[in-house]
Amino acid sequence: MKDYRLHIRVKNNYLLTAMERAGFWTAAELCRAFPELKQQVVGKALNLQLSLYNTRGATRPVWVKLSNALRCLPEDLLPPQHAESPLLTNAGNTEVSFDEIETFLPSGVGPALLPDDVIEQNELHAAIEGVLDTLTPREKKIVELRFGLNGEEESTYQVIADEFGLSNARTQQIEQKAIRKLKHPSRTRAIIGFVDPDPPKTGVFVADDPDYVQERLKREEEWRRQQRERRAARISDGR
Repeated sequence: MKDYRLHIRVKNNYLLTAMERAGFWTAAELCRAFPELKQQVVGKALNLQLSLYNTRGATRPVWVKLSNALRCLPEDLLPPQHAESPLLTNAGNTEVSFDEIETFLPSGVGPALLPDDVIEQNELHAAIEGVLDTLTPREKKIVELRFGLNGEEESTYQVIADEFGLSNARTQQIEQKAIRKLKHPSRTRAIIGFVDPDPPKTGVFVADDPDYVQERLKREEEWRRQQRERRAARISDGR
């Protein structure tokens, strides 16, 4: 058995780089600037789950729209090996040893930092994932999309409603029900050990704070996003 389990999510670096050069850091920002682009479809392109060509061999319209928005060729927006072979899934787990983990961490992080900066965060992620897994699959997915968790883009109610074939009002109802479940002490106690025991200024204990769960989930996702960026920078620098 190896020391660590890593959750890996693959993203389309070609498209991400083109977006960042154009000043767009998320699919939501890009779609707001170019309304003809649909966030759900752009998300599939970012996850490498959408081929460049359709069954007739023609370039899919979304890639043409993306290339026009980002001022490049469609072929420049994804790795050539995925032009006709999209990924069935872009996420998975792997196990690594103590020696191997430095490959996945920013340079300068030594063994002394591993217990605090890596192990605790991995345990926190596992705890949060466990809490999310107590929701129904639809509730969990809506929460992930709404708050941009687990690699998903933060989405509007309209985008989520379109994906599930629901009305905006029904989507909000499901989200609110899921949040009520997440606030229940039987779920929040799973992650209470990872937060500051001091109560907030309002005098409400952290676990019962109405905004606690949402804020904690977003902070965890932000940490993971920063880790991915640091790993990508290290790989691009050849370290």
